Order: sequence, then C-alpha cells, then structure tokens
Amino acid sequence: MTCLTEIVLAGIYKCEIMSRTKLFQYLLLVDYVAQVEIGRPITGLKWKKYHYSIYPDNRHDVQNVLDELINDTGILKQEGQNYKLVKREEAEKIYNKLDEKMRKVIDKVVEIIKQKSEKELLELITGLKGIREIPCMHPINLEAAEPLNL
Repeated sequence: MTCLTEIVLAGIYKCEIMSRTKLFQYLLLVDYVAQVEIGRPITGLKWKKYHYSIYPDNRHDVQNVLDELINDTGILKQEGQNYKLVKREEAEKIYNKLDEKMRKVIDKVVEIIKQKSEKELLELITGLKGIREIPCMHPINLEAAEPLNL
C-alpha cells in the first residue's frame, strides 16, 4: 500500500519544486485520476470544496508529512511557500519503488501540474464532474470521477 509520504515525495521529485497550493491541487488530482484509472483514491485524504479552493479535511496529515521530510529526513526544504527537493537520489529510489499503476497516475498528474498555473488548476479542478456539482463546504465524493479530457 502506498503512503501519503511517498505520493507527496513522488510529485515533488517529478516537479523538483512545488508550492503548497499546487501540492494540494496535485494530491486532489492524484486521487481523482486514481479513482478513474485504478478504481479508488490513493492518498487517504478526505476532500472538501470551499469557496475559493479545495482542501483535504485532514490537512494536518499533509503538514506532518512535509515536516517529517524537511526536519527528520532532510529530503525537502521549504523556501517561502515552495517545497524543494534536496536529496534527489533518495526521492528517486522511493518513486521507483512505487507500483507501476501509481507511477502512471502520478506522472499524468505531474504533467498537468507543470503546464498550468495555480489559477488554471483551480478552474480545472472545480470544473471536474463530481466536484462542480458539490456545494461549498461539502465533502467531495470522487466516485463520480471521469477521465480527464485535456
């Protein structure tokens, strides 16, 4: 079973640097694409739609992962709102150990993350089936996810 730490690290490994906002967008899209391609979300996060964004209810879990990767392992460093990879070789080993299906989901999402601004990503996410219909302040049910048409 893949853990949140591996998913966070894999995304930053493939992007090399990622803002906190893009990290949450990446994680939501990983769950969305995984629901379509694997049949279930993979981060373990529960998502909620807010007025101007989408966040996991258990945001502290993501912060705990980031803190561990920065303080305990030294794999990442924080520069303002951005998270940057410090130990690329270690991150690469973790990425390469991921299940092939997981890597495909992560690679697909990373390409989207690299091509779009935070604002464009938010527009994409809030327009997705299963998210656009949900009222603000309500949980998102990813079972309505459809393949991304980009």
